Amino acid sequence: MSMFSMSFLFLAQSKSYTLSIIRDYLNTQILFKYSNIFSLLMWCASISYIVTFYQKKCSKKVYLVDFACYKPFPNGICSKELFIKQTKSGGNFKDESIDFQKKILDRSGFGDKTYVPESLLKIPQNISIVEARKETESVIFGAINDLLLKTKMKAEDIEILITNCSIFNPVPSLSAMVVNHFKLKHTILCYNLSGMGCSAGLIAIDLAKQLLQVR
Repeated sequence: MSMFSMSFLFLAQSKSYTLSIIRDYLNTQILFKYSNIFSLLMWCASISYIVTFYQKKCSKKVYLVDFACYKPFPNGICSKELFIKQTKSGGNFKDESIDFQKKILDRSGFGDKTYVPESLLKIPQNISIVEARKETESVIFGAINDLLLKTKMKAEDIEILITNCSIFNPVPSLSAMVVNHFKLKHTILCYNLSGMGCSAGLIAIDLAKQLLQVR
């Protein structure tokens, strides 16, 4: 074999070897690239899972800053004896119903300094939608005014409003009544719970908690 042939063969082999190295290098880089992408995706998925798990387990804490209870005027105080007397004078209940009301008064913890609506102290009793709305406005507006005064907040700062009444369910709703009276902002979230019994008070508190956690 001539020197030229040997040189050509050596160059061909060198070129083939070089191409093989380049090909292996590129394959390695491609595999490394896809490996990095896969690792990045797995890392992102893990972080997302951890964050979601943490949010579910450690949800935002909600605290009661303050509260207010409406206290009527002293002329609204009514003893149990006076209440039964007023109930009988109204002529709207049978003896069986009055006896049942006596049992309720004795077992529910009502004392002789319990407040009742003004309409129940009148003779005859004035039981009407107008009086019910008047009573509701006094209680709700009075409690909200006291709460705003205690917390130094303004009515326009309120973002969520939940009203609850087990019996009185007027139209417009109680929440609409509050919004119109206090001129609350139009973006406020309003929920009016009614006809759900006394347990709806707990439902309203839980609803407020959930709404505050997602804001």
